[in-house]
Amino acid sequence: MVDEKSLPSRSTHNPTNLLNRVPHNTQSFFFKFIPSFAHPSNYATSGSDSTGYYRAHKITGYYNTNAQSLLLNYSPSYIGTVPLEEMPSDWEIWSDVGVRLSSDFELQIIRPSPPIPRGFTRKALRGKLANWFCDPHRRSNLFFIEDPDTFDDAERVTAAAQDTVSICQHANRLGAACKATMVTGVGNAILFVALQLAARCLPYRMIGARELMESSPSLFERSMEEQFDALIVRPWKQLAVSHPDYLEAPLVIILDLAQPDLLAQHYMPFLKCLNQYMSLLPSPLLFVVCTSPSLKESIDFESSWEHHRVCCWDSDARRDEETILRFALLSIPSDDLRNVVRTEVWPTEADISILMGAIGGITEFAGVVTAFITNLGIRFRTDSPQIRLNTVLRLIADSPLSTPANPLRGLDHFLLRFLAEIPPPALEDSILVISFAFLYLSDMTGGFPYYIIPLFLRIEQDGAYEIWDRVSWTVRGNADMVRRSFWDFLIDPWRSGDFHMVWKRSRSKILESAIATLSSSLYTPDSMGQFMYWGQSLPVIGNQRTLARHAQLILHLSINCFVSETRTTIRSGGLSHSIAKKLKDFDYRKIAYACLRVSLAKFATFLVSLYDAHDLFPDIVRTEAITPTDKLLVQKCSGVIPPLDMRDLIDLKWGSKETFGFILLGYGQKTVLVVLYDDIAASNDPIPKDGEPGMADHQTGAVTIYTLDMLDDL
Repeated sequence: MVDEKSLPSRSTHNPTNLLNRVPHNTQSFFFKFIPSFAHPSNYATSGSDSTGYYRAHKITGYYNTNAQSLLLNYSPSYIGTVPLEEMPSDWEIWSDVGVRLSSDFELQIIRPSPPIPRGFTRKALRGKLANWFCDPHRRSNLFFIEDPDTFDDAERVTAAAQDTVSICQHANRLGAACKATMVTGVGNAILFVALQLAARCLPYRMIGARELMESSPSLFERSMEEQFDALIVRPWKQLAVSHPDYLEAPLVIILDLAQPDLLAQHYMPFLKCLNQYMSLLPSPLLFVVCTSPSLKESIDFESSWEHHRVCCWDSDARRDEETILRFALLSIPSDDLRNVVRTEVWPTEADISILMGAIGGITEFAGVVTAFITNLGIRFRTDSPQIRLNTVLRLIADSPLSTPANPLRGLDHFLLRFLAEIPPPALEDSILVISFAFLYLSDMTGGFPYYIIPLFLRIEQDGAYEIWDRVSWTVRGNADMVRRSFWDFLIDPWRSGDFHMVWKRSRSKILESAIATLSSSLYTPDSMGQFMYWGQSLPVIGNQRTLARHAQLILHLSINCFVSETRTTIRSGGLSHSIAKKLKDFDYRKIAYACLRVSLAKFATFLVSLYDAHDLFPDIVRTEAITPTDKLLVQKCSGVIPPLDMRDLIDLKWGSKETFGFILLGYGQKTVLVVLYDDIAASNDPIPKDGEPGMADHQTGAVTIYTLDMLDDL
């Protein structure tokens, strides 16, 4: 372990390179904001330097690769892959925190702003933040930002939060960036922040490790105030004395509380906890809290809090979005502008004026228009950006202006008119394709294979490709990023109107397709890698290995849809009698040989949904034998695997203790033995969407399904 005194001293280089990243008129604000140790020349690490592991950032000790592997990707198991002589023992102490947080699907790391020219946008907020960062006499350590705007991406983080993360990263002042998506996620926010600080700050990593060792093991079950005092207040009091550099250039912690309607009821206790820390001035830590403004509840802000409310309806906001929109349109390759005369200016000032008249300062609306015009990710492009720009201009004609009470009014008008122009025979299939692609695009590796759509959804092939060409912009962004804007529109009946019912029917159709695909598949120990799909054949016919890979992808998607959509349909009350009968008659032995592709959290919620629907599926999930097949299955594992406590399954207490046991699933000879093992470190799942635990593309373990024949072979 490297002693704190062996760390190199602060450099005296001027941060001129970093100053070039911000507008010239705000450089005076950032001169103090960017500390001298942030000079890029100090980032380099020599491979022959034995302490290079710790010198990536001279003060924070942040090592990018380690943080991405251990923390940002939720990979506490990474610790076991690094040679012990190259890793400080402090990581072994902090790994317990990482393991406990790896099953918390309600915490996300905030990424910086997308690579668009936001350096000249939101000047009022950026100037106010810079002044606050640099002011040694600041009256508060907490800056509260209300921003009604969000970036149109999968994470739905406020634009202010992503912008602040970008500023802090450029200035080497980022301590932690956390987004709590649900109420229960706030409870672990302190641990999440502490783990990020440990990844970025070597002195804190060492002091925090000692605090964890000296604290009772019950620290993780203590109140938020006690955790905050033990992991934040006391260690940083020591660092303020031993490392006064942090008082001159405090690290910044960004928190995004995504649900404003829950702010006063659930998030205020968390803010009160931060309020106790604000009296410690000067402080080595600053907190920036971002949220969307609440229209239902009024918040009484503490007089000492810095507070800023972003307005999307003033001239500055409109100018900001115009800058971003111009940049996106001018980035279109010239080969795609085949309908534009090369001597013309594209887009014209008249077109931009009409667009901005409808968009105003709404980032989400600008993102949707940009996606529609650039048509990102479409394989079968039948038109050009110019044609699509003309379509946008036609759809936004007579668009109502957005208001503070309804900021997405203009966007909803555009989306409603887009759906209304789809021919009625293709409307149901179009929304079906949108739902399927949004839910399962992120499960694909190497891009979304378009040929999956007709095979899985059982839509005529040419019609499916035509639909995908029309609607793929609603889902796909750069690098196969999943867009949320159109999805949020569909799931809100107040916004989408009659189209909401079409969307609800699409979820049931996806489940029916998954059941049909699994029921017609052949997947046995003697034919691993084979797949039989009655009535259709895969369009990509290469060698047998390629065919098997494509077949496995369809099978993986089918299991994913089957587990997810069963849970969603039951809990939403939309389970029809026909689907209920199919679930009763389903042969669960079909999924026994592909169960390793299902995560523990996802499969547990699936089992709980079936168990709760006892009136529809009596005893479909059980631990006691009721049939001869059940008795044989239980007899095979007697003395080896105990029955699972159903209370643990219902409460989903994954992570609080080790859980191991079996459950019987299905009826009659179609019954299988499901073994659940709560191995959190081995079952990391990606960031979820729509409140649903994710499914990893790699083997996640923790779920094993046995048929009676499989147990006979053991």
